Amino acid sequence: MFYTDPTAIWSIYREKRQVAHDTLDEEPLPAVAQIVRWARALGPAMLTVSLDPDVRLEAAGHPGGESLIKVRGDLFRQKCTGFDCTNVETLSAAAWSDTVEVPLCTVCGTVMRPDVVWDGEPLRLADVDHIDAFVAQATAVSVVGDVNEWPIAGYVRRLQSKGCPLTIYNLDGATIG
Repeated sequence: MFYTDPTAIWSIYREKRQVAHDTLDEEPLPAVAQIVRWARALGPAMLTVSLDPDVRLEAAGHPGGESLIKVRGDLFRQKCTGFDCTNVETLSAAAWSDTVEVPLCTVCGTVMRPDVVWDGEPLRLADVDHIDAFVAQATAVSVVGDVNEWPIAGYVRRLQSKGCPLTIYNLDGATIG
């Protein structure tokens, strides 16, 4: 749908970014606050793999960088759709304003799209490689949220198969299915 009506998709993502932006000053959810405490305390010994493309973790003080992988992308980035262009830009506050203009790449002039992973798209190979390398050396895993959602489910099963202790923090009571 993006290529047939990029204006409609950008309108949806501008709204999502506005909602995310409006919540930045709110008190973080307890689970988010706990993840941030762990990330600060454990430093590079912890990898946070987030399914959410918003900025809640960063807003709550997560150190980010190599210790945070957002496997479904980032609401506040946009990437070029040009075949040979790899330009990715962080969005400014103006990018989630009321305008409905479709942004163009500052490098090649091609249409930009939200830097998120849509259904049916592969995850970024660099992210998968980073997670795989971390999982290969991990000795324990804590999952906050749904352990049955891909790709988290695959990593949890791999860690369990090598005997890693598993702790699940999930308010809806889901277990590994």
